[in-house]
Amino acid sequence: MATINGYSNLSGTQKQGLLSKLQAALDGINQGKTNVACNKLSDFNSQVTSFIGNGTLTAAQGNALLSSSNHVRNTIGCTNNPCT
Repeated sequence: MATINGYSNLSGTQKQGLLSKLQAALDGINQGKTNVACNKLSDFNSQVTSFIGNGTLTAAQGNALLSSSNHVRNTIGCTNNPCT
């Protein structure tokens, strides 16, 4: 299972919400269900973006998570957006 370390400003519930999205994406990848993985990674990105917007995460913290998620999305074929 994925971990989100170093983000002490996230509550346990917030971390668990992000982790559950990542785990669902991983499960989708392992089951050959790319569309499920893409949707869960999109949900993850939306939640991270929301956390940046409301100040729960700094832009630097959130952008690091978004960059990693977008790299996975590109690798499995969800999108052709460039990685940063």
